[in-house]
Amino acid sequence: MRNARPTPYGALLRQHRVQTNQSLREVATVLGISHAYLADVETGACGPLDPLLEPVLRKCMKGLRQRDLDVARAASNPVNLTLRNTPVRYAELLRELARRIAVDDLRDEQICRIRQVLAEN
Repeated sequence: MRNARPTPYGALLRQHRVQTNQSLREVATVLGISHAYLADVETGACGPLDPLLEPVLRKCMKGLRQRDLDVARAASNPVNLTLRNTPVRYAELLRELARRIAVDDLRDEQICRIRQVLAEN
């Protein structure tokens, strides 16, 4: 995955690495990966790290929360949908849901209800 700019996940890692005054090499060594690969993750040239590395990453970077990693990971893997030939009511629904997801504006109960409705036949 080649990007021209950092993903939210990469930007989060870099922000926390810099805040904790750690070099790419230091963090990469703790994670058991190359500093070049970590740099690629931070710059968006590669996708997010393997989730199995995240517990080690959180210990290495104090203050980095799993919730923040999860949100950044989701935001770094965009979903592209074509709404051409989609009925207007569905397109509007999808846009509103995307807006709410983008700002993390859905409570767990609301997500559960949406899933229940989608599971109905």
